[in-house]
Amino acid sequence: MKKITTAFLLALLCVPSALAVPRLKAGDRIVTLGDSITQAGGYQLLIRKVLARFYPDLGIEIVNAGIGGHKAPDMAARLQTDVIDKKPTIVTVSCGVNDVWHGFYNPPRGVDLETYTRLMTQMVQQLKANTSATIYLLTPTVIHENLRGPENLKLETYCQAIREIARRESVHLVDLNAVFSLVLRSTQTGGAPDFHPTSDGVHMKPAGNFLIAASILHALEVPITQILEATDVAAPAIRADDTRLQYWGRWDQRNAAATGAVTVNTGSTIIVRFQGTHITLHFTTTQYSHQFPTLWLQVDEGEWKVVRPLEELRISPTALPTGSHVVRLVVKGFREWGIAGTRRWWVRWYFAG
Repeated sequence: MKKITTAFLLALLCVPSALAVPRLKAGDRIVTLGDSITQAGGYQLLIRKVLARFYPDLGIEIVNAGIGGHKAPDMAARLQTDVIDKKPTIVTVSCGVNDVWHGFYNPPRGVDLETYTRLMTQMVQQLKANTSATIYLLTPTVIHENLRGPENLKLETYCQAIREIARRESVHLVDLNAVFSLVLRSTQTGGAPDFHPTSDGVHMKPAGNFLIAASILHALEVPITQILEATDVAAPAIRADDTRLQYWGRWDQRNAAATGAVTVNTGSTIIVRFQGTHITLHFTTTQYSHQFPTLWLQVDEGEWKVVRPLEELRISPTALPTGSHVVRLVVKGFREWGIAGTRRWWVRWYFAG
């Protein structure tokens, strides 16, 4: 049902000018300008997945130009170095959540609507004057999932400014705010109140990243059927109850064969030994209502690095040498929130070779 609803909304809100002819060409370089939602890289990962599946010969590059906490003045200041100098052929601009959200801080640190509108217009005009890139303006998503809350009511005026700039400057609009608002309202009134596209009301869970990626891809005129096919969740090749997996710490493995192993304890560890060149870890994330836990990851005797649970987390960006390898994954930290009682984070995983 969720895929059907999303497909309908994308078709409604991102109407292309031609049917089934993607706005993509060989050698395209897509620069995604934004804040922490962009910096996290989740929606770019899904875009890459679709492009790799259906357009591998085009050799499309995606450059992540997101920096956490940035607002319109910050992005305008680095537009030359982070976007124009990268010589993009396609630019997406996602700005506005922090401009509004930080205005509710104490003391307020937001950006007023007039300044925001002026700087967003300025950035579009600079891009038009200094690049040949096709420009896609993204309306800000949501600030908390209370759609009638004060943050979202104020955000709507900023979204309307983006819609007007896109119309006036004759650039493309991807109305993410409309997509998120309607999907959230449909689930809240349609029997799925536990659906949350964000982890903390702002930053994205996999569902939110899917909505962003799918909206951008559809605006690029990639068929929805391709988006849905490329993002199908594959069944794991190795179940969590496999005897080759070693668990340390406190784990609930009673339903490991069907749904995965579960832990709520910092320090819980899993060791995976395998033969080959790669392995992908899979996490279910539907139970998260706020920020994800963080994990330590080590491949063989390499350096430890911090990762977040993803639907598909490759342990290495490139293939490992053929042979035997050991992966160690340790739960670094959980965070508890006092909302309707204390909720404790958990992580559930399974594996695919």
